[in-house]
Amino acid sequence: MKNLIFIIIITLLFFGCKAQNNPKMKLDYVNLDIMTPIKVKCDYFEVFFNSQIKSVSIDKQTDIDSIINMINNLKVSTTKYLPDVRVQLEISYANKSKIYCLSKMGMYSEGISYILPDKFLDIL
Repeated sequence: MKNLIFIIIITLLFFGCKAQNNPKMKLDYVNLDIMTPIKVKCDYFEVFFNSQIKSVSIDKQTDIDSIINMINNLKVSTTKYLPDVRVQLEISYANKSKIYCLSKMGMYSEGISYILPDKFLDIL
């Protein structure tokens, strides 16, 4: 009986730790064609669009892996482009999260601007 309990505890710990390493993904967005009188910065996305924001959680691990792979393969822009934000993508891990801010023209996160291929927005 002790062996069975030990095996169950080890199994739960193993799967519990594994689940924490799997990232979670949340996509907040508004219509990409919304016109605004000023450029919406990443920090003000939720304030500016408030009630217009739609949210989607991406739960399928293959989709999450595919998006992370695409992000890891994006080219860094030398122009220091700051997008007129219409989409925020949050990737959360067990102990940290990272937010990417997107427009039709590019993506920005933590001081780095990326060149955004059309294919990326189509997938999102």
